[in-house]
Amino acid sequence: MSKSTNKYGCVEQGIISMIFNLLRRVEKEVPDIGEFEMVYETIDNPNPNWHLSHIRLAVHKPLDSIDGNESRYVQVDVFNKPDNPYMCSKLIFMGNKQEVLHYLEDSSLAQKIWDMLPQLESDLNDI
Repeated sequence: MSKSTNKYGCVEQGIISMIFNLLRRVEKEVPDIGEFEMVYETIDNPNPNWHLSHIRLAVHKPLDSIDGNESRYVQVDVFNKPDNPYMCSKLIFMGNKQEVLHYLEDSSLAQKIWDMLPQLESDLNDI
């Protein structure tokens, strides 16, 4: 995640903090089974020349979830506000709470998110 080779360099520490903060919140706020509100962390885009206003990492239940469902989704969202109220999302993991916690602890996750940003930005610009 070198700042000299990628236009998203200023965001790298933000991504790491976003993951860490989400991990702590998931531990406390996401039950093993059943309903819960989306848990997320967001970082603002510090560069106004980029076509992103902010980046969000979220854990949520499947839309068609039924009582007793253990599935949780991890998703990356990018937004382009206030100019356009649009967002693009990418589902990056699905599992139970313990699997999600393990995934968020993976030291390569920040790099994976980093690598997704150019494509998500491009997708957002195509809307």
